[in-house]
Amino acid sequence: MFYTKYYLYKLYHLKVDFMQYFGIINKEDFSDLDKDLQYEILSKKGIFENVHSIALSNELKPIIGTNENMVSRVIKEVELELYEYTLRINKGLINSVFTDYFFNFNEYISGMKKRKARKIALDNFKTLTDLIVTDNIKIGHVHTNRYGIQHQKNAGKFETLHGQQNALKEQLAESELLIEYLYGNESFFTKEPANHNELISQIMDFESILKILVSLNDQFHFEDDYIFSGLGILKSKYNSIYLPLFKNFAAFRFTYETISDFNKYQNAQVEALYTAILDLELIKKNKSDFMYFVNSEFNFSITKIRSYEEGKNYTHEERVSDFKADWIKFSDQK
Repeated sequence: MFYTKYYLYKLYHLKVDFMQYFGIINKEDFSDLDKDLQYEILSKKGIFENVHSIALSNELKPIIGTNENMVSRVIKEVELELYEYTLRINKGLINSVFTDYFFNFNEYISGMKKRKARKIALDNFKTLTDLIVTDNIKIGHVHTNRYGIQHQKNAGKFETLHGQQNALKEQLAESELLIEYLYGNESFFTKEPANHNELISQIMDFESILKILVSLNDQFHFEDDYIFSGLGILKSKYNSIYLPLFKNFAAFRFTYETISDFNKYQNAQVEALYTAILDLELIKKNKSDFMYFVNSEFNFSITKIRSYEEGKNYTHEERVSDFKADWIKFSDQK
């Protein structure tokens, strides 16, 4: 099995365009104040919010102050901004690991048959996932069948990785790096993580491997990624708008991705695609709703969808046949 070692590279400084909370605290005025006054100042600046919480472990500690069931925690906006800043300022490292991995991986699978290359990619996918997912991140979904019997299905890799990423965001916001960010101490974040801060090093390892996993999955289709790819937005759009029109999400996704590749003969392509997915029973017979979908999502100006008698338009029939073949390939990958 092939997988590359990943290295720590010298970081490249990347300027962040918008940082609402970066440097909002003056270190000289703030650092010598007592904890209560610090907390009051940070609260007034909207850094903290009070939430109800039940501690499940002695390791879970709020940054500043609690009373009974109330815990003061960093607001999500600050948590996300701090994490995104850390990623952007260390983007050079993440890209270097990504480039190094795929240079070696692509060299290794060059000339292989697709099935063998996919098996190697899957082995890499599992190995790399195991490197960054901690044992205490376990996500499953329980459902009850018609006979009242419960079954549990483990979450996919990307849902688990998302849980791990959220845990890292919380850890970062609960660390000393938060106050350095609020001080605007840029140099604190630009030092090489291996020689500087264990948490930053852990986050860079996680995000570097995550980028590789997302790309491997996009190329070899191990599982649907509704979190780190555009699929999440696409599925939300399907559920909220187009669910009545299409047979299922797979049909919607196939149609959406197919139309996204249309760059010429758009009207003729749309007519042929509609015929194909109608024959395949992937869509309800409603030309008006389908034209609304096409025009709204892709900014086309389709005003009618023509139907052709068999043998009257061979170009149209060839396109229909091609789209049906594309659907078979698409569905085989799922």
